[in-house]
This record gives sequence, structure tokens and C-alpha cells, in this order.
Amino acid sequence: MICSSGKVGLNRKKGTRHEMKRISPLFVLLAAGFISDGLRCSHPHVAPPRPRAYAARRPIRVYHGKASYYGGDFHGRKTASGEVFDQHGLTAAHKTWPFGTVCRVIHRRNGKAVIVRINDRGPFIQGRIL
Repeated sequence: MICSSGKVGLNRKKGTRHEMKRISPLFVLLAAGFISDGLRCSHPHVAPPRPRAYAARRPIRVYHGKASYYGGDFHGRKTASGEVFDQHGLTAAHKTWPFGTVCRVIHRRNGKAVIVRINDRGPFIQGRIL
């Protein structure tokens, strides 16, 4: 997982949360690093730019552990950050990282990865890191 503080936008593709379900009980690799914020459009009549790819610098920290998944039962409820939870969005919970931190979660067995943004607190299950 590669992490950085700051508000960022994420591409929300239909079906990505289902992809997360397949990797939810997995061990994850977490690496904290700097990721710059996406550009914002200053003209209301111009469409905002598409979010750019996140380019991570050298990891500051690497974490190994298990990730939790929560979805449908929480859809539409408020998160600890005040956002409404979207089960199709790529967001995550962490006990201490600042809201807006962007993290890369990597499935260590198959190498698949997703980028998520911290917007909630948790997990509260022993042994889970995200």
C-alpha cells in the first residue's frame, strides 16, 4: 500500500468493488510514500481533468497484514470522515492515518493492486491493518 495525505479523486469503474471482494481476505503490502494531488479545473465552463495516474516515490514504510472488507450493509451511511460510504468507491479505513491518505493495496500472491483513499476509521478486528 502506498500512502500520501491529501484529497484526491479516484476513478470509479463499475465492478471494481467486486474485484475488491475477491482480494478482501488477503495479505496486503503497504508502503507509505508521497503522491501528488490531481489537478483541478479553475473554469466552471471547462470539464475538470481526468484523474492522473498516481506516481509513487520511494516507500517510506511497508506493512504486511490482512485487510477487511465491508460493503452493502454500510452503503449510504456516513463514514468517520463525514463522507457517505459508497460500496462501489475505492475507499478504506485505517485506525490512525489521516483522511485523504492514498494507499496502494497489493495482493501478495497474484500481484493485483488497487489504489484506495482512507475515509473511515477501523478495522476493529484483531490482526487487520486496513
